[in-house]
Amino acid sequence: MSTRKVGTSGLGKQGVTVALTLVFVLVSLISSAFALTGTQDSRPRRSTAMAPQTATTPAPARTNQIVNRPSATPTPTPRPSPAAKVAPTPVDRIAPSLGEPPPLPVLKPKPTPTPEEPEIDEGSTIVVNTELVTLNVRVIDRNNRPIDNLRQNEFHVFEDGLPQPIETFTREEVPISYGLAVDTSGSLRAQLQSVIDAGKAKLSWEANPHSARPGWDVKLHLESTGLVSRLFKVDDNYSASLNQELCALNTQLKAQEGSRHRETQVTFDAGTRKASYLERDTDTHSVVLAKETEIPACVHDVVGGLYHLRTLNVEPGQSVQVPVSDGKKSVSARIEAQRRESVKTPTGTYPTIRYEIFLFNNVLYRRPAHLYVWLTDDRRRLPVQIQVKLTFTIGTITFLLEKEEKT
Repeated sequence: MSTRKVGTSGLGKQGVTVALTLVFVLVSLISSAFALTGTQDSRPRRSTAMAPQTATTPAPARTNQIVNRPSATPTPTPRPSPAAKVAPTPVDRIAPSLGEPPPLPVLKPKPTPTPEEPEIDEGSTIVVNTELVTLNVRVIDRNNRPIDNLRQNEFHVFEDGLPQPIETFTREEVPISYGLAVDTSGSLRAQLQSVIDAGKAKLSWEANPHSARPGWDVKLHLESTGLVSRLFKVDDNYSASLNQELCALNTQLKAQEGSRHRETQVTFDAGTRKASYLERDTDTHSVVLAKETEIPACVHDVVGGLYHLRTLNVEPGQSVQVPVSDGKKSVSARIEAQRRESVKTPTGTYPTIRYEIFLFNNVLYRRPAHLYVWLTDDRRRLPVQIQVKLTFTIGTITFLLEKEEKT
């Protein structure tokens, strides 16, 4: 093979090309070595031994030798250089992994569990809050007399022009309050006592020898006096028949209190243990109330209970229970001996024991009051003073012993 020598004068452009090529190869080898080292350091090391790698021998440098080539040297086709790789940004790393945003979650309300209703036993108490309006109505005629025999369907209640249902309808006695102004000047001083005195009471007690069964007859007369009689006239007559043990047999009350005129009869039957109550309006001749009440074998009316207390020796600090009935209700009334006191009356001054009889405050009577009785502290046990302390305007009603009559 023949060779041709080329002078140095022909190395100009080709020598520069060869030199640049060598520099590019060396830079590529160095970059590959650094990349390989970084890759090996970043991988986890294995426990097994790795085969030793042979060192990469750099390609030999081209010499200035010219091999036999065709006479026509083709023009080398330029190869497209690879596009430069751009380092991905943090957004580029995340965005492909996210893709389309997920749909918004649909919130469904969680149903509230219905509390279990407690079981209601037969003896359970159920409390319900209601609004009930109480209307007190007093009906009178053209003569200012009360009309009591009215029925529920004869009443109509309206509110703002609209009719309202009537849930309950009852007949009850309610307290009446009066205002009293007293002139205490010198011209009326002589009449002051008659103005202050509200009324008089007379109580009589006598044996009943004409009855088939011996017993006692009790009579009580009450009447208002003075200015009180002008405001509210009272004329009551009460009678009772008692057996020898002071148990009530029958009672009768004829009452004229203001415009209210009533007659009430009560029969106590020890055999059936029933009390029959009958109240009539003497003006209209109508029945106001008729009922039966269970009673013990021996029960006292209010006046008979007072006489029964006279037979008991109850010292201060002690108390007893006494069965009492007015025909509409039967109770066991507590009587409490409180203390010894000296009481002055028109007939003199007496050493007494004060007793409180618990009949008011929803015991036998609904209205709030206190009832006190003073009995002489001797063998006679005379009732020298009776006092009723009421909580409304009338105040305190006091009965004092004026005289004692013996028959």
